[in-house]
Amino acid sequence: MIRTGVTPLTAAPVDLASTNYHASGDKPMHSNHIIVAALGWACATAAMAQPPATEGEWRASYTIGGMQRQAEVIFKGDAGTWMAYNQAARDRTNPCTGRRMPMIVESREGGRVQVLVQRSAEVAGCADFRLELRVAEGRLEGVGRMAEGEMPVVLTKK
Repeated sequence: MIRTGVTPLTAAPVDLASTNYHASGDKPMHSNHIIVAALGWACATAAMAQPPATEGEWRASYTIGGMQRQAEVIFKGDAGTWMAYNQAARDRTNPCTGRRMPMIVESREGGRVQVLVQRSAEVAGCADFRLELRVAEGRLEGVGRMAEGEMPVVLTKK
């Protein structure tokens, strides 16, 4: 059926610009359906495109051996780097500080993240360690498990 601007029943003019028809041409398609479908698609696309909450650059603060320490942490997807700052004279000769060490995200579940810092992959003799973190209002908080023992860790976004 060809639409001419006049409906067959009333012979009154119809504004075709404001009335959408299904491809079959027999039922008007409400613009609300189109809006709902478009919003659903946009929300689903945005949810899939959102980076993880850990994404980006962070400053880690932790205490080990009675000393307050800091590190720079960078997350890029499920990988990243950990770099402990040289903060004491003995750190300058420690091959495990002052350089970027690779890390991988081992798991993400319900606001919790487990990370393996692979220091041994960068420097032979440097022990790997794990971070068990939870997302908490723009911060990551948790514990680091190293050969020297456990350490509380707080990461704040840079």
